[in-house]
Amino acid sequence: CRVCHGPTANGTAMAPSLIGVGKKYSAAQIAHLIRHPVTPKMPSFTENAISDADLKAIITFLETLK
Repeated sequence: CRVCHGPTANGTAMAPSLIGVGKKYSAAQIAHLIRHPVTPKMPSFTENAISDADLKAIITFLETLK
């Protein structure tokens, strides 16, 4: 995430901030956005590219960004 969204998740010219994403979207919505991004800029992280356990860890991290 940090390559595009920045080392502090505050966003960059390449991608928006992730701060507050966990409050804006449910865990299921975040999982869907990661697996099926709405922008072609963001890579799709299919089940083959990222495990369900890793996906859950990413969601838990995003929920902590306030």
